[in-house]
Amino acid sequence: MDQLKFYKYAIIALVVLNVGLLVSILISPSLTRHRFGPPPQNFKSELAEILNLDENQVIVFEKLADDHNRKLQSIKSEQQDLILPYFDSLIDSTVVIDEDSTFTIYQKLEQEKLKVTYDHLLDIQDLIDQNQMKNYKKFINAFKDKVLLKRRNHTRPPHK
Repeated sequence: MDQLKFYKYAIIALVVLNVGLLVSILISPSLTRHRFGPPPQNFKSELAEILNLDENQVIVFEKLADDHNRKLQSIKSEQQDLILPYFDSLIDSTVVIDEDSTFTIYQKLEQEKLKVTYDHLLDIQDLIDQNQMKNYKKFINAFKDKVLLKRRNHTRPPHK
């Protein structure tokens, strides 16, 4: 009977502890949010802030960014249309692929993505004035880190 009482009190204590933990998490979400850094910001607005763009420039900047994204999506779609049959040929012997042509076209599409992105960055350079040009290097580095190198602002735990 003593064992039964012990388990009964242990279960009650654990339930009370869990409820208390849940209540504290729900009541103070701001504490847990700020503990891991500020909430993520829209990348376009982050870049616009780096360049210190005015309201009119932000409108043009967002249009340029949207156009750039549309062009890249179109190229990626073409690439996907090109490589899907290539890999389908592994499982369907009726699909005949000219590898050299496929690789050449795919490579040209990659070059086109680079050119579109380079031209996009030149358009942004044309958008900004001389005072904002001092932040252009920081803008390019942020762009490279997030877009080209796909880096995030996460800090990794130290290795032991």
